[in-house]
Amino acid sequence: MLVLETARLIVRPFVMDDLEDAHRLLDVDLHWSGLEVNLEQRRRRLQFYIDLADWADTGRLYGYRAVLVRPTSRLIGICGLLPRLWSPRLKGLLGMDNADGGLATLELELGYALASDQRGRGYATEAVGALVEYAFRELQVRRLVVGTGRSNAGSIALMRRIGMRTAGNPVAEWPEVVGVLENGRADRGPSTTTQLSSKNTTSGRV
Repeated sequence: MLVLETARLIVRPFVMDDLEDAHRLLDVDLHWSGLEVNLEQRRRRLQFYIDLADWADTGRLYGYRAVLVRPTSRLIGICGLLPRLWSPRLKGLLGMDNADGGLATLELELGYALASDQRGRGYATEAVGALVEYAFRELQVRRLVVGTGRSNAGSIALMRRIGMRTAGNPVAEWPEVVGVLENGRADRGPSTTTQLSSKNTTSGRV
């Protein structure tokens, strides 16, 4: 499976050996899936992440990845690409083109989260930037979208740091803030910051 490596981070598919670390991060620290998610519930969710990342028919594109910090390989966050149906109204908030005839479209949505004690160090920007670079340069993805909450100042700041165009949703519904990043860099040369690897991560840790 594909592994992305930056100067400080490794971004790779989850493996079941990550279970306890993922539970501490996502359920104890971040409450990523709501309150009171136990270890067995996290096991089932983690298996879903693993299966989605290994879905060959989609080019193993979808699903959350583990973000590990060098040199300890500590799990400090997650990021990934997920299929999401975006309505014409949401797309209109961002001035997205009407080539689809004003219909809803299936978009690639970026998702990310970082351990509370690891924020303010640029890790989230580094991990998401590596994922964006891979999606745009290697996969030639047309665009990426994000949805977040108005109170999530860190997420909104990250969206703007990576160059997203953002807009508030005037309707009281989720997402409250949306962003889009178009791929205008399809002709770029090889990356100077992100290394790609085809290491097998089906067992053990990277």
